[in-house]
Amino acid sequence: MTEGTNPEDLMPMDPRPDEDAWEAYIDFTLKLLGADGSNAVPNSTVTTLEAALGHPLPFELAILLLIGVPNGDDWHQWGDDPAAELADWQDTLANELSAVHGATVKDRLAAASPMIPIYRGFAMPVEQAEGDGSPDANPVFAIEQGRVRVAANDIAAWLHLVFDAPLPWWPDAPDKHVAVWADLIG
Repeated sequence: MTEGTNPEDLMPMDPRPDEDAWEAYIDFTLKLLGADGSNAVPNSTVTTLEAALGHPLPFELAILLLIGVPNGDDWHQWGDDPAAELADWQDTLANELSAVHGATVKDRLAAASPMIPIYRGFAMPVEQAEGDGSPDANPVFAIEQGRVRVAANDIAAWLHLVFDAPLPWWPDAPDKHVAVWADLIG
């Protein structure tokens, strides 16, 4: 970013939390974080992930992947076989949760919204969360040592929390409920 450039002057002034606003915000924020598009996934990867999950990705997460996350080992980078990578990640998650919550947690996870990794220790449920606000605003969960907690109410708040990215100029996302995951938060 050019020295002396105020991010607030570059950010769309009054976006609504719709698909266009999410795309503008995520594109703007990823550029601030140094993303150059080299990690952008093709539409075919998003389609493969959605097929493996049995559900469309939340719009804001799909845009994050399509624009391309910044370089760095902590960002989840999708390779040549995203379905296999996702299955491996979900198995690892289930094993970590089982170690803390007991073996029966795997049965409960079968009924839960699938999660998709974003960044080291952070993931997002893919099914629309229950609650008010934009349907394109799922919470981001922190997962560490078999424990799950809400890190942020949406990806914008998470980008702000983790990277000190500017928040968009629309109202904060309200708390939302994600079935099964809400019971594991602790």
